[in-house]
Amino acid sequence: MSGLTSLWLALALGGGDGSGAPASGAGAPVSGADSTKPKPKPKPKATPAKPAATQKSAPVQKPSAPKITASHKVMPAPATEATTNADPASKTEASPASDATSKADPAAKVEATATAEPASKADGGGKTDSAGTKTDPAARTEPVATTEHVHVATAGADWSGFVLDPQTDAGYALLTDDGRVEILPLEPAPKIVESTARLVTEIDSAALVAGLGHATDGVRERCEQLLIEQGAAALPQVAEALGARSAEARRRGLVIVTQQTPRFEKAARKSMRRVSACLSDSDEHVRQAALHCYALFGEKDLLKRCTDVLSHDGSELVRHEAIQVLGRLGDPHGIDPLFEHLARCQERSLRLVTFDSLRRITGKGFGRDEDAWTAWWANHRTELLPDERPEPADGETTDDPDAPPDGEGEAPAENGPAGDGASGEETPAAKPATGGGG
Repeated sequence: MSGLTSLWLALALGGGDGSGAPASGAGAPVSGADSTKPKPKPKPKATPAKPAATQKSAPVQKPSAPKITASHKVMPAPATEATTNADPASKTEASPASDATSKADPAAKVEATATAEPASKADGGGKTDSAGTKTDPAARTEPVATTEHVHVATAGADWSGFVLDPQTDAGYALLTDDGRVEILPLEPAPKIVESTARLVTEIDSAALVAGLGHATDGVRERCEQLLIEQGAAALPQVAEALGARSAEARRRGLVIVTQQTPRFEKAARKSMRRVSACLSDSDEHVRQAALHCYALFGEKDLLKRCTDVLSHDGSELVRHEAIQVLGRLGDPHGIDPLFEHLARCQERSLRLVTFDSLRRITGKGFGRDEDAWTAWWANHRTELLPDERPEPADGETTDDPDAPPDGEGEAPAENGPAGDGASGEETPAAKPATGGGG
């Protein structure tokens, strides 16, 4: 009875439907109701946000990188593009690295390209032809000079050739295409029909050599300049000028060889025999130029050549050159010839250049004081020339005037004959003792 009463009360109070479950909106559930009620699902909080973030970052990953690379590649530096086009092999080889660099950092690609370009220049720089041969960079950095080639109409005649000097005192100097020097009159003024720039190597070197002895100074000057600009290719023809009949042509030929020797020593040395012959030329200007040129070859007999000039050449110009060469040579064996020349030389210019050459050789600075130079050389000659001794005077038996006579000042040998050191008499030198006396 009590159980039915309890069930009825529960139904009456909870407004249930007889199933024993509490009605919707009821108050506190009966005992045991929490264990049977299903738990609600938790609402998603941060978990849905993570996939959304992953999806948003997908466009900047590698699948979309080609779009960035393409936009970057259409704006390369002009120098980089020219460098890449110059060598297709290097372009193909460098492409993967460039793509990787642009994907990581587009600015890094530009920096890397700027760094790689100077490196290629330091590597040698020469261009590579279709056969894979690298050209000489020096040949590219030193272009061949050009000169003016003209077609001229004057006095009813047409001329074609290279301009030497359009304003000489004699007229318009032209080296014609057949190798002749023509002086065209300035009145009426020559009319230039056509003018083009030609390489100086197109000019006949033999014709220029012939112009070294021309009567017009402007022609001689221009021919000399063009031969120098032609370089080593003109040196064989220049060597022929050293034997020309004109002393002016020989002198100018020596000047050209002198200027070209530091640059083309091997080619210039082929003319050394002719240069040596010019050392005894009848013209003093040719001898002076020959000695200056000969000194550049560094021959072993250069010292003797200069001393012979100081002793026998009557030209002040040539002796001046010989003194300068001795100073540049720096050989102490040239000091004695300089002092000998100084003792008999009265020309002020030669004395000044002699003092300067002594300073160059010795490193001393006694200026123009000849007595100071002479005293210093007397005291230091043996130091600078240990392989030479002064020749003994008549009656001397030793090279050293301060040395005592043979045997004097030596201690007498033990058990040998004794000399009277106080008497000053000469005592013969005793042989060293080898054992006891007897």
